[in-house]
Amino acid sequence: MKLKRAVLACGLAFGLVGLVRAETARKSMDVSILSDTSLNGTTIPAGRYKIAWTEQSSETDVSVSKNGKVVAQAHAKIVELKAPAFDDSIVSRRDAKGTESLVEIRFRGKKNALVISES
Repeated sequence: MKLKRAVLACGLAFGLVGLVRAETARKSMDVSILSDTSLNGTTIPAGRYKIAWTEQSSETDVSVSKNGKVVAQAHAKIVELKAPAFDDSIVSRRDAKGTESLVEIRFRGKKNALVISES
């Protein structure tokens, strides 16, 4: 009887590890950046890119790549929005010098967003 419980407990533990791994799986989305935009001090020219991240808890690392090559990286926090995002989108902010900086990534139908940490 004790052996059955031990086997069941081990099975549950391995199942939970699998769930945790699934939750921290790498995620990505394709985006069009319409004008030159900065991310963590690196300028990203206008064009099509893949943005990827790994959700680990309330923080993550974000990478922007083109043709399989990473062109910029930054750290981000996962925050909750007041309402689900209408569409997948990136949010940028223009500073006093006119430079666009990527500050947030939103996901269609989700109340979570990635907010880029300032370096």
